[in-house]
Order: sequence, then structure tokens, then C-alpha cells
Amino acid sequence: MEQRDASRRALAREALNVVAGRWVLEVAEQLAQRSPMRYGELVDAIADIAEGSLSRTLRQMERDGLVRRIAQPTMPMQVDYELTHLGSGVITLVDVLAAWTREHAHGIEVAREAFDDPQD
Repeated sequence: MEQRDASRRALAREALNVVAGRWVLEVAEQLAQRSPMRYGELVDAIADIAEGSLSRTLRQMERDGLVRRIAQPTMPMQVDYELTHLGSGVITLVDVLAAWTREHAHGIEVAREAFDDPQD
């Protein structure tokens, strides 16, 4: 049983590592709403993202299998990005985490206030 729990924790940590990048969720949500998208469209759609940050995020997401990069055979070359099946699963994961957070937000806030209270 303990080995199974350790395996579950390791898998959960890996899932969180995949989505923990600063811009991963923003990119995934944009591509879930409208896919495929070009690089420039993503830059325009995501407020405050620097082009270097978007490039790094897309490369990491491609490496993790969340995004497919599609180079069009045009001159100049155009590149589209779309979510893979794995990438679509990220949206489901985020929905579950958001629901948990919404359900427990008050308890988390109470615990934080109690912890931060200098009287203790």
C-alpha cells in the first residue's frame, strides 16, 4: 500500500510540474478556445507575455507532448500551434484543481489568517 501511495504522489508531482510553468495554463486555455493559433496570435491573446517567455513555454509544452507545432510549407514559413490530446487533459486537470480551490477557499483563508496572526 505504501509503495502505491508513493507512486501516486510521484505521478501527482509530475502532473503539477507539467502545468507549473508561469504561462502553461494561459497558453493551454487560449489553444483550447481557438486552435490552431499562430505565434503572433498567441502573443496578442495573452496579456503581458514576453515573446521569449512564450517561445520557452511553447517549446516546453511541445517537449511534454501538450502542444503540436505545425510548420506550414510557405515562404516565409508560418507555424501553427494546437493542443494535443494530452494538452486537452491539462484543461480537465485545471478544472478539477479550480473546483477544489473554490470548495476550500474559505478554509484556506481561515488557516492562513490563524497562522499569520501575531498573537499566537
